[in-house]
Amino acid sequence: PLSRPKRDRHFAAQLEMCHAEDTLMFSSDWPHHTVDVPNWLFESTIDEDLRNQIIRENAREVFRI
Repeated sequence: PLSRPKRDRHFAAQLEMCHAEDTLMFSSDWPHHTVDVPNWLFESTIDEDLRNQIIRENAREVFRI
């Protein structure tokens, strides 16, 4: 799980420290709801390339699909 900090610079640092472009994958615990807004990743300040890595490309690499 990854919760977004309130400050954008802290969020950017968090993503950099965990090597998000290579390590993070989208996951869902649907239908269990959390307090996080489900579309927060799409409305954040991260660029489209990183978003695509997290949403699909990292999973494709891990699962070889």
